[in-house]
Amino acid sequence: MRVLPLPAGAPFRHYGSVIGRLLRGSVGMGAQKREKDPVSRIVTGLGGQAMAAVLTIVSLVAMVYGWVAHSPDAKNLLLGAETLLVVAVVGGYMWLHNAYIRLRRANSRQMSDPAYFELVRGPLERDLVSDYEDIADGLLWLYAAKVREVTEFLMITLAEAKASDRRVRAVDLTVDPGLLATRTNYLAVNRKFITAGGAIDRLFICWSKDLTDEGFAENFLALVAEHKKIGVRCGLAVRDPLTSDLAMDYIVFGTGAVLVEEEQGTEDYTRGRSQVRFKSTDRWIAKFESVWGVGGTPAAALRMQAYETTVRPMLNGAGWDGIRVKESLNDAD
Repeated sequence: MRVLPLPAGAPFRHYGSVIGRLLRGSVGMGAQKREKDPVSRIVTGLGGQAMAAVLTIVSLVAMVYGWVAHSPDAKNLLLGAETLLVVAVVGGYMWLHNAYIRLRRANSRQMSDPAYFELVRGPLERDLVSDYEDIADGLLWLYAAKVREVTEFLMITLAEAKASDRRVRAVDLTVDPGLLATRTNYLAVNRKFITAGGAIDRLFICWSKDLTDEGFAENFLALVAEHKKIGVRCGLAVRDPLTSDLAMDYIVFGTGAVLVEEEQGTEDYTRGRSQVRFKSTDRWIAKFESVWGVGGTPAAALRMQAYETTVRPMLNGAGWDGIRVKESLNDAD
């Protein structure tokens, strides 16, 4: 925290305004008091607006009195009173310096999308004050139910933002389609986002052995149908040949933030761990595009189309043929 130098011979008004700002700054937004007691309230008052006003009035009165009196004794008395006041206020500031948790402000210009970061920073700082310092670094850890809440918040904020890129790029490492189908709140937020003019590309990454399993295929295509029904563009990638840095769970919100899932949340979100990053989102976009593909109909969307064309008739009574399903995946590549 910066301490402003106090120029020699400055009037009380200067000391009152400068030190008052310092004290108020030490207990600004996001600060947490360690304890509340009469002493703390008194010292906190030294940094309030009322105290600053009192110091200003006293300084003006003292200056006028010293000018009228022209007395050396009066000047010495004023200098002594000035010194005592400055010592008292600075002492109060030092006490507050130890009594309060000081929080560093984030610099939005260091983030990938400064405008979007400004929209999400305030609510996140208020709700997750223990992570204030991490937010200032463009990083945030989420656990359990907070994963769901912040994911939905980031998407809603992107829908309301006047961003040039209102596209959500999502990657799901799909091992349990039934679990993902229970996220009805998330689907509702997806629907609102698309209705508001946003676009969502969702890439499902699945193991080859799962895709050729009839039970998995039935649940998986039911999940895909739910997403397509609300306007999500779905793609498919086979996990087996992908490197570990590409086979990850994450969501990129425009160019402003990326949520990386470290541990998948349970159905009721009693467990789960994710990380939100507000810097270097372009790397995650490039990572997504390298698997999703480019062009009018990306490779992942074509692979999903080929898989559905092969599997849906089998599920509707044509009989399951795992070998043929695997061949369809290879043909799509």
